Amino acid sequence: MSQLSQGAVREIVSRIGSDIAAGRLEQGSILPKEADLAALYGVGRSTLREAVKVLSAKGMIRTVRRFGSQVCPSEDWNFLDPDVLGWFTDVPENVPGLVLSIIELRSSIEPVAAALAARRAKPEEAAEILRNAEALMATLPGTPFEVDVAFHLGVLKATHNVLFRGLANSYEILLRAQFKACWPVLWEDTRYHPDEKHVHLARAIIARDATRATRIANDMMRAMRHNTMMMARKLGVQTGPIPRGPAPARLMLAVGGKAG
Repeated sequence: MSQLSQGAVREIVSRIGSDIAAGRLEQGSILPKEADLAALYGVGRSTLREAVKVLSAKGMIRTVRRFGSQVCPSEDWNFLDPDVLGWFTDVPENVPGLVLSIIELRSSIEPVAAALAARRAKPEEAAEILRNAEALMATLPGTPFEVDVAFHLGVLKATHNVLFRGLANSYEILLRAQFKACWPVLWEDTRYHPDEKHVHLARAIIARDATRATRIANDMMRAMRHNTMMMARKLGVQTGPIPRGPAPARLMLAVGGKAG
């Protein structure tokens, strides 16, 4: 869920954040003076100041002494912030690289979490994981992202590892971003296309088979990587690290000036 405040500040934060994520305000560029930037976006200076504070907290803008405000490089952005993720994935070309980053993170966590859940899950936890897995198979052609998120969070919580459990909120943000960004691009609609791997993993957890649970979780990660590469080919983009900045048409950085 968006963490932005309501009203005019929320609107201007979204507009500037979107412009930064899309490269219309280039990474590393110095923003116009406060009065000029407020005029460019059609807001008051107090509203703009509040928006800059919000974007600074998200790692997208910083204040540089003697120069003013500067757009931060993408490696400084808080990609665990749902607003930043939303603005970034609004640019289709950004999606494959970001999703591969999410998959790399998930690949380092989920096979281990699956094994721990197989060893430690309480019977009621394992049963809930299976219920969610079976629900996923019954929802086509719906959009059961809530159930999918619940399935993966259930596995994390069933590890009974305090650090894995502590990842739940951030993990949920990343899962939602991945699902929202992937499916419309990959399948050209918002339908869900489940397979049986979730059910197989749930049954391995119930059977206390940690080796099988690890293998299935790794298979799920490989399938996601394959789908992401398909998505990249459909979009005609190279996959790799999150870019430092796309270069579409830039905003006019001075009122009455020309775009660079």
